[in-house]
Amino acid sequence: MVREISVDLRCGLRGRAGIMAKAALPLLSLFAAAPALAQPQPQPKDSVAFTIDGQAYEFALPEDFCLPDARQQAVARSIAALDPQNDTMVHVYHCAPDNEDYIIVKVQKQRQRLPWDNATFLEMAEQHFSSEFGRAMLEDEAEEAGSAVNRGAEGQMKISGSTMGYAGRDAVCAYLRGVTTVEDAGGAVTVRSSSCMTLKGGYLLAVHAYGLAEEGTEFDLLARRSLAAAEGIEVRAAE
Repeated sequence: MVREISVDLRCGLRGRAGIMAKAALPLLSLFAAAPALAQPQPQPKDSVAFTIDGQAYEFALPEDFCLPDARQQAVARSIAALDPQNDTMVHVYHCAPDNEDYIIVKVQKQRQRLPWDNATFLEMAEQHFSSEFGRAMLEDEAEEAGSAVNRGAEGQMKISGSTMGYAGRDAVCAYLRGVTTVEDAGGAVTVRSSSCMTLKGGYLLAVHAYGLAEEGTEFDLLARRSLAAAEGIEVRAAE
């Protein structure tokens, strides 16, 4: 039984690692090409509901983050469509009009309700990502994600220097930390990310927080944001 659980976890975590890179990079290319699209205005609503296979959740917006306006919603839908492996449950932006930081919550399309509690999952995740195989898997996923974006960009932009690694855990999250460089005709930016992987309501959720290094967004801040966002996801009664 232990061996079977370990195999299932490896497969699931491989997908989650790819989520972080592949979901981030298309969005980064859009921001690099058209930063004016990433200028949300504060919205009065302070939470958003979503469901996964009938399981209801409520997401409380983290401090300083807002729901997208109508234009940004259209952009977010287009971005979500670029990720064939995962469903985007939530996509919020920093409320400041000159700040391009954002948070997304994703779940795999090929998913099943998992039998573990979050504490068990976090222990298994740490064992996996701390192993030589797990570290190599993350680096391979980051490199392949960048290559995939470059192929799709057809020379309009370039992704380089993509790295991803395990950054420890707490009582809520197993953290992945990544960095990549996005370059187009207007120059290059370095994007940092922190992803919280957490099990809620039986489903493995990935909560990704992104920010620009040039704007001084540090990994510790991104980790706090991904944690706050994860803590703000409340499981509701099943529909």
